[in-house]
Amino acid sequence: MEIYSFTGKSGTGKSYSAARICREKHIDAIIDDGLLIYRGGIAAGRSAKECSSKAAAMRTALFNYDDHREEVRKKLLELNPDKLMVIGTSDRMVNWILDALELPAPNHRMYIEDFTTEEQRKVAGEHRMQGGEHAIPVPMGQLKRNFAGYILNPTRFFRSRALQEESGKERTIVRPPFSYSGKFEIREEAIRDIIMIAAEAHRGCIKVLNFYHNGNVSGFNLVVEVRIRKFPGAGRHCIMFQQEIWQVLRTMTSFSLGHVNIQVKDVYIRKSEREKRK
Repeated sequence: MEIYSFTGKSGTGKSYSAARICREKHIDAIIDDGLLIYRGGIAAGRSAKECSSKAAAMRTALFNYDDHREEVRKKLLELNPDKLMVIGTSDRMVNWILDALELPAPNHRMYIEDFTTEEQRKVAGEHRMQGGEHAIPVPMGQLKRNFAGYILNPTRFFRSRALQEESGKERTIVRPPFSYSGKFEIREEAIRDIIMIAAEAHRGCIKVLNFYHNGNVSGFNLVVEVRIRKFPGAGRHCIMFQQEIWQVLRTMTSFSLGHVNIQVKDVYIRKSEREKRK
């Protein structure tokens, strides 16, 4: 594995510039703020930008938590990318990350000053200081545009064939909880769409009746009430439905998830099945 270190001071636009650099150098994996990003999607880890305090964010970015570190390390071994970019605020920070993940020293050292102008870094710094905005080099699905608060804005840019095979690619601009002084809001339409899209795979088995959540993106809890058809595989479908909603919320919103519960409010038997039993 060829390892690229990419460093620069906080708020200089490293994450924003990462995808362009990866395109140019055909790098298909990135370690950034606790996340392992592979070919444009979150493959493992959790974002330091989800954390409710700066101390927790730093520990997450440095992989100080055992379960987090092991998850990313195992996924890296599984994916075994040819090239990996590790983003940090200094060479020392990158070295700590590589040590934590049991990776060798970088083959290449790159610095934000080599890829952006002073004016561009100044603008990035203003966005960070005034708006508390951070970029994650991950594409954002159409549903994300419906979220207000945590997910702020997708910005388009030219794609990298190594990162994604689609015709376009996005960076996601987020405002972490520890840098936000206002109130988060979550569009009900976005949550509903996520649930209904997941339910499509179980049509004829599961019907969504209602859902409710606590509205807290730092510990998001969701309950989905359903009506299910009685048949031998009904329980398995409910478990799969629950897991699919969890996975979509995790990969499409970067929420810090508490739990996703499925409540069965009603069980029914099809008329044809009732007649067969007679």
